Amino acid sequence: MTFPLRNLRLPKLIVLFALGSTLSFVVSPTAHASKFTPRPNSACSVLNQRVTFAGKVLRCEASLRGNKVWRVRGSARIAATRGTTSAVAPRTTETLSTPMRAGQTQHELTNQAADSVAFSPSATSSTVESAVVIESSPSKDESPYPVLPDPDNGGSPEVVIIAPELTERPNPALPPRVAGFELVALGETSASFTLVPREGVSQYQIYVRYDDSFTLKGVDTNHPMVTFSDLTPDWSYTACAYYNTDSIESEKSCLNFRTTGSRPAAPVAVLGPSSITATATETTISMNWSPVTGADWYSICHVREDSMQCGGYTMLSDTSAIFQDGSINAGWDYTITIQAVFTDGSRSLESRTSVRSLGSRPIPTTRLAGVTNFRVVSVTPTTARVVWDYADSSNLTVWSVTARHLTSYTSTGVDPSAREFTISNLSAGLGYEITVQGRNDSTETEVASTNVLMPNG
Repeated sequence: MTFPLRNLRLPKLIVLFALGSTLSFVVSPTAHASKFTPRPNSACSVLNQRVTFAGKVLRCEASLRGNKVWRVRGSARIAATRGTTSAVAPRTTETLSTPMRAGQTQHELTNQAADSVAFSPSATSSTVESAVVIESSPSKDESPYPVLPDPDNGGSPEVVIIAPELTERPNPALPPRVAGFELVALGETSASFTLVPREGVSQYQIYVRYDDSFTLKGVDTNHPMVTFSDLTPDWSYTACAYYNTDSIESEKSCLNFRTTGSRPAAPVAVLGPSSITATATETTISMNWSPVTGADWYSICHVREDSMQCGGYTMLSDTSAIFQDGSINAGWDYTITIQAVFTDGSRSLESRTSVRSLGSRPIPTTRLAGVTNFRVVSVTPTTARVVWDYADSSNLTVWSVTARHLTSYTSTGVDPSAREFTISNLSAGLGYEITVQGRNDSTETEVASTNVLMPNG
């Protein structure tokens, strides 16, 4: 497309170029720098308006105080040659040129900032001072926060079990510990504790634990004493007190104690059911076993390499049962475990056998190709906007967009026609792995993944 160019000092020059789709900018050279001389951090009036001044690209932005000021967004490079006038933009696939008459000077406009265009009627230093106003609508991706990758990719998704002893060690980085935490009464099966409340803290937690098993109770400033019962005689325990401030646990005040009395003798374990047999079809497993004297009922589980289920069986007699609840699949090896349960809640040792269900496992469904160009394009301290490309999603019923930090997941179903989504309720300063996967009733796409480190705000 061409335009007649009569004079470089026309009030307006329309520059068109393609950036994925056709965009238009109105470029208005100013005749004299003295009429329009913005400076970085000086006041402006129209948000997202851009100008070039002294080789710098400025944009009108809102400051933290709420007023509008010019901010430096990049730099413009202007080169003078002979021939035609052309506007060149990053990632532009088309260049629209205007033929020039003999004796006119070519002004090549080269954009070094992805969101700016600059133009000057002359390549001399005196005219570079002229300001050029670029009118454009604000972009959805414009944000004061940079999009940064998370080097840990959201952290490990594996559950990490921390030994309780480690959390009870002194840690001066935490809020200071509770003072005056004491054991005030001790018996064979009970122990009582109290503490001295801290100023400004009204709620406290106290727990008694053995190894990684514990009982937790709460106290407050009006009732700072608590009693734990149902303890075991002649047993060693640890008790700790702490509080929370701004969702952060304080250092723990801990003490060790031992209940009085004599430790009861460990019960002798009863042998489990004997003579177990199991038979299977493609969808059921039947079991038979010899009775255990004094058993009130029997607990039966089936275990395979990727799953486990206890219960869901139907008793056929006092010593036979069947799994026919839809939990058995063809072509799998199952281990059957049976325990006798007595009226006092105690259990026998576990007995087991193995069986393979009839038939063959179904051939895994081939996944569809995943999305391409999946990326985070803008962030705030609590949101991340992702976009992706996919040729034809007419056979999908939903996109699943998931954000993960360590073992915490948030997954949202998105319309299959969508090619973007903004994830909300993220935590400032944390790193996330973000995935997208398409699904329908019979199959799914490959998972596409990216990551982002959220700004602190």
